[in-house]
Amino acid sequence: MTTVLKMSEQFLKTIAENNVIILNVMEAFQQGAEMLASTLVDLTPFFKVAGPFVKLALEHLGKDEAISIKKQFQKVCERLDVASEENKLINSVIKQSAMKMYLFPVEENITNLFRKYMDILNIDNPRDIMINLFMQHYDTTGGEKNLHSLYNAVIRSSGESVLEIMRDSVKKSRRAMEEFCAKLKNLFCMGIIVVMGYTALKGYDETEKLQYWKLNMEKVQLKMNTVIEDCITSFPEQAKEDVHSWFNKYSTTASSENIGKDLAEQDLADVILKELGKKYDWVRWSVRIFISPSSFFCKKEFQFIEGKSYFKEQAADMNIMVSYSDSPTPLNKAQIQKLIQEQKKIRITNTTKFIFNQLETCVVHIFQTKNLGHACNFHEDQLYLEEHNKNTFVCVHSNGGSQDNS
Repeated sequence: MTTVLKMSEQFLKTIAENNVIILNVMEAFQQGAEMLASTLVDLTPFFKVAGPFVKLALEHLGKDEAISIKKQFQKVCERLDVASEENKLINSVIKQSAMKMYLFPVEENITNLFRKYMDILNIDNPRDIMINLFMQHYDTTGGEKNLHSLYNAVIRSSGESVLEIMRDSVKKSRRAMEEFCAKLKNLFCMGIIVVMGYTALKGYDETEKLQYWKLNMEKVQLKMNTVIEDCITSFPEQAKEDVHSWFNKYSTTASSENIGKDLAEQDLADVILKELGKKYDWVRWSVRIFISPSSFFCKKEFQFIEGKSYFKEQAADMNIMVSYSDSPTPLNKAQIQKLIQEQKKIRITNTTKFIFNQLETCVVHIFQTKNLGHACNFHEDQLYLEEHNKNTFVCVHSNGGSQDNS
């Protein structure tokens, strides 16, 4: 009885010292995938209570702090369990049967052990029986080895990490990678909670185990951040590949209004913008699709662009110009109009260079066409697109993002 009382006092002291931190950790788990995947949260205080919870019948302690923390702890545990059931990690790892086979038993073992751990916390269950079932299952399924296997799949001293496999599989989709990393972090948390519960029940040194997995989770977080950052910084190159793929897909797709005909310029611009906006939702895009002038009297020079944030695609006489900014700023449209008027007559190359030299931090695109399809998600004050003279268009918006110029 004295030992239990002493353990209770130590646990209540732990709660008092870490109460705010524990609640902050729990709050982090309630936030979206982007925050959970990219934030280095010290989970040690959270894992610190995993062991004592299986050793003490806290429902009998009568301390408000303990009861409150237990409810919060169980709530997060339940959330982790639901998330693991709805979003099986291995279902995300596609095109890699070897990695699937490697991760499948790991995920299953960690998830099942975690549920047996939760059974111990349920006051309606006979604690002794639940503890015995948990301990037996832990020993027969490899216990902490599952967590090491998951860790090795992420860190990977040789060969591709599961993060790199997933990044390539989703073609550097930032949001898909954040979702995947959030699932991984959930699974790691479940595994560490299981290990800490087992360590506590065995009477082993919890402090050493906590420190060990704290350092490992820091390495995992750095690996996650590196892969997610790669998705963010390399978006222009990946978006160019995507547009090429979407163009080939949609340019030969019959619309419901025009069965048997290719999508018109505006329809094509709309669907490409929709795809870009969905995958790269932190970037502003302008998609301009137009047919090259075909008149005998038309000069070969029908477009010119200055700036760094753009790429283009061309098929026969159809031109696709995509420009973007991940940090757009409002334009002085009156100034742009004044610069154009100063030119008196728009000359494609000279006027483009003139406007660009005056504004410098903008993308400037001047082109001639009779058939323009344009779609953008810039705010109205961030993009200028007007027709000047007959069939001559001037497009301006602020730069932003990595340089492509292709």
